[in-house]
Amino acid sequence: KFKMVKLIKGATGCGKSTAIQLIERFYDYSHGRIIMNSKDIRQMNIKEVRSQMALVSQEAILFDVSIRDNIKYGDLTRNISDEEIIFTAQCAKTFS
Repeated sequence: KFKMVKLIKGATGCGKSTAIQLIERFYDYSHGRIIMNSKDIRQMNIKEVRSQMALVSQEAILFDVSIRDNIKYGDLTRNISDEEIIFTAQCAKTFS
């Protein structure tokens, strides 16, 4: 669903980055399954998997462009509406 948020949180070294790398299929796993939208991610197109995700790092990274362009940077494949830009900025606490 659009605007659904899931959170991976934990102490340093607990495997958060590894979990994200597995989910985004930067490498494959040998045991178990990862299910997204009722499908095993190994049977999904990598672009499809990654297009359904966003990452908020512990370290803020901003490019020398507008906040709008920083928000849009993650998905250059489509025209992102003002509503989506504002929603994202509100979630990031950069819009009041």
